[in-house]
Amino acid sequence: MARTDSYVTVLVSLVVPLIACAVAWSHEAKAPYQEAVRAYSQHRDAEALEALKQALSIYPNYAEAHFLGGLIHTRQGRATEAIAAFQKAVSIYPHFAEARYHLATLLLQQGKTKAAMAELLKAVESFPNYSEAQMLLAGIYEQQKEGDKALAMYRRVVDLRPHQATAWLRIGVLQEQAQHWIEAAQAYRQVLALEPQRVEALVGLGYVLGRRGAVDEAIAADEQALALQPSLVEVRQHLAYLYQQAGRLSDAEAAYRQVVEQQPGQADAWFNLGLLAERRRDPAGARQAYEAAVRARPDFWEAHFALGVLAKAENQIDAAVRAFQAALKHRPNHPESWFNLGVLAVQQQRYHEAVQAFEAAIRARPEFAQAYYNLAMCYEFYLHDTPKALGHYRQYVALGGNDERVRQLLQATKQE
Repeated sequence: MARTDSYVTVLVSLVVPLIACAVAWSHEAKAPYQEAVRAYSQHRDAEALEALKQALSIYPNYAEAHFLGGLIHTRQGRATEAIAAFQKAVSIYPHFAEARYHLATLLLQQGKTKAAMAELLKAVESFPNYSEAQMLLAGIYEQQKEGDKALAMYRRVVDLRPHQATAWLRIGVLQEQAQHWIEAAQAYRQVLALEPQRVEALVGLGYVLGRRGAVDEAIAADEQALALQPSLVEVRQHLAYLYQQAGRLSDAEAAYRQVVEQQPGQADAWFNLGLLAERRRDPAGARQAYEAAVRARPDFWEAHFALGVLAKAENQIDAAVRAFQAALKHRPNHPESWFNLGVLAVQQQRYHEAVQAFEAAIRARPEFAQAYYNLAMCYEFYLHDTPKALGHYRQYVALGGNDERVRQLLQATKQE
C-alpha cells in the first residue's frame, strides 16, 4: 500500500521563557519588560512592543526582551523582524536554547534547512532535555532521508517523554519503512496506548500486521481506522485485500466496490473485483471489471492479460489476440502472453507466427517446458520439420515434461 509521510509539525510555544540570562538587569528595564509580558499574554502586541522598546532603551543587551520581541513579531507574521530579534537574543546569551529553537522554525519556513539545523543542534547541546528541539531536528533528518539519525533522535524524545505519541508514531513509520515489522508494530501500539483513536497509528498497525501475516489483527486495525475515518480509500482497499486473504470473499467484494464508488479510477480495486467475479464464475462481471481497470490505467498489463484469457476461453480469438498484444505492449517479456498468442496463431493456422510466439515465450522464460512442447508440435505436425521438433521435445523432457508419446518418440529415435 501506497502510503504519504508528512513533515513533523511542532507548534511554537507562546509562553514566556523561564531561562534567565546570566546578567544583572536594572530595575528600570525590568519594570517595562514585565509590562510587555503582561501585554503580550493579553494579545496587546502594540503595547507590548512599546514597553519592550522602553526596556531595551534602558538595557540594550536584555536577551529575554529581544526574545519576547521575536515572539511578538512571529505572531504578527513579520518573519524578518522576528529572526533579527532571536538572533540578537542568542548573540547576547549563546545558551538561550528556546530562542535558537524559535529561530530555527522561522529559518525552516524560509527553506534555510542547514542554518535551522545548526541552531537546533546548538539548542540541544545547551539543553539536552529539550524534546521539542529534538522533535524538530528528527523531522528534518526524516525529510532528508536520514532515517537512522531521525530514528535515534525520536528515541531520545521518547526516552525523555514516554507519552510523546507523535514521536512514537514517527518511530513506527521509520521502522515500517525499514521493514522492521515487529518494531513498527510495537511503536504503533505505544501510540494507541496513549491515543486509542489515533488514525495514523491504526493504519500503520494494520499494514505491518498484514505484512507479518497476522491477518485477523490487521483486519481489526483497518476496520477501526475506517470507523473513525471512512474516507480512507487506501485503507479500505487494504482491508479488502485482507478479507481476500482470510477467505471472506463477499466482504472483500463489498469493500472493493466501496473503493471504486469513492474513487472510480482505482485500477487495482477493479482488477481484484475481476478476480473475485471469476471465482464466482461470472465471466461477464469479470470482463466489465477488467475493462474498467484498463480504462483507469491503460498500461495495466495484468488486466489486459486477464481479458485475453477470458476472450480465449470464449473462443473470441480476435479479441484475445488484441488483449494479449496489449499486455505485451506494456510487458514485452511476459511469457504467458507470448505463449497464448502462439496457441491462438495455431488455431488460426498461422504456424510461422506461432513459432515466433513460442520462441519469444522461451526467451522470456527459458525453463518454460510447455512452450517447448507446443513449439515442437508446430514443427512436427504443421511445418513438418522433424529434426527441429525432436530438438524441442528433448528440451521439453529435460525440463520435466512427461508426455508418454514424446518419450517413446525420442526413445525410438535413439534406437535408429
